[in-house]
Amino acid sequence: MQYCLIRAINSHLSYLASLPHFGWQARKR
Repeated sequence: MQYCLIRAINSHLSYLASLPHFGWQARKR
């Protein structure tokens, strides 16, 4: 049952990793 959830989270994480989200991280410092 939780395999679907883990798969969705992994997909979401890989999607976030593909985004250029380093800009706001650098701006945060």
